[in-house]
Amino acid sequence: MWFRALILHDRGEAPFYQNFWARADHLGAALDEIGRAADGLGLAGATIVQADPVPQLPDVEMEGREDLRWDKVRFAFAPDGSSTGFVLPPGVVRSATGKDVELHAGFRQVEGNPVTRVECAVSAERLIRDHEHLLRTFEPFVVFWYELQDDWEEAGERELYVNEALDRAEPIVRHLESVPDLGWRNGHVTLTAFARAGATNVSLTDHKTLRVTTTEPALAERARDAFHLLGYRRDDQLPMVSEGIHHWHHRPTSSLGRAALIARLLELGFKKWKPGG
Repeated sequence: MWFRALILHDRGEAPFYQNFWARADHLGAALDEIGRAADGLGLAGATIVQADPVPQLPDVEMEGREDLRWDKVRFAFAPDGSSTGFVLPPGVVRSATGKDVELHAGFRQVEGNPVTRVECAVSAERLIRDHEHLLRTFEPFVVFWYELQDDWEEAGERELYVNEALDRAEPIVRHLESVPDLGWRNGHVTLTAFARAGATNVSLTDHKTLRVTTTEPALAERARDAFHLLGYRRDDQLPMVSEGIHHWHHRPTSSLGRAALIARLLELGFKKWKPGG
């Protein structure tokens, strides 16, 4: 399958956008190949801002090779000194279709009865560090789990794999550091640590946001304080990529498919768990 990606290169005095196309088995593999190609063209630090599957290559002048092409035309724009936009973390990428909503870092609170949700949009370079900070804020935990989304490989089932030995921030982070492409960079999984007080879930979602859900107002306040301490501003109208913005989830080339990931988690001591089971 062919995939198209729009890259932004904004380092230097003449920023520009450029289209790339790659043929690969899945979106993440295509994006990895495009990233390497951009580096090879001297575009180190370029950002992939949009991506989509395409039925065929367009009729435009291209360069490249059999499975990788790039547009000969670069779309330059005049820099105005402002930021060129919020860069989503690895695992999720915006589509060129749908609403053109500006995303930015920050957090919001959604009140519920009885569950309150505090969720933070985090940029790519902050994700891992801020996830660790949040885990340390709420430890100890009862259990840690991977939630495999039901639309990944059209499985039609949301699956949870749990590990009770991962009950504090340090072993959780150590585990994730050992398999970064299976968790942190995999847009098909949500990673959750569960604390008994307030039935609190501390999650890095499949949309690569940091989210705390809890029934205890004091723990919702703790989450707000943690995000404030990290430098994020509260905005309860903050748009999230998960809501009404067309996007795709992806995983790195070096990651595992669904069945292989399940097998690896079982090897690592995780067990399948069904809510209510």
